[in-house]
Amino acid sequence: MVADWDFWLKLTEKTNFYFIKKPLNNFRQHGATIRNSIKIATQVEEVFKMFYKHISDFGISGSRQNDFKIGAGAVWFAYGNENKMLWLKSLPEVIKRINRIEPRWFKFLMAGASRQLHEYKVRRTQRKL
Repeated sequence: MVADWDFWLKLTEKTNFYFIKKPLNNFRQHGATIRNSIKIATQVEEVFKMFYKHISDFGISGSRQNDFKIGAGAVWFAYGNENKMLWLKSLPEVIKRINRIEPRWFKFLMAGASRQLHEYKVRRTQRKL
């Protein structure tokens, strides 16, 4: 489920990226997309494992390591935008699984949530301009 993420993370270690304001990609959800709380928990666990494997494989430390962990928390928080009820229902299972990977998971979830909310507010402000 996280092969694309893994590819892009590995690519960040090989080259620089540049920000282009124009959207170049879109993630589409549709009515036939099947989500359930266990599937969300599995996806979030895979994302966390992939981020943490990347940190280990490339010897990432310090503030850059925290940025990756916050990014994993932001991915988890973003699932709430898809379906708040499923996100809440998945929470106990996600906490159980993620706690095995990162004992300080709550810190990174909150920092990731803060990042997501900030980016959302920035995008809303830019659309109004």
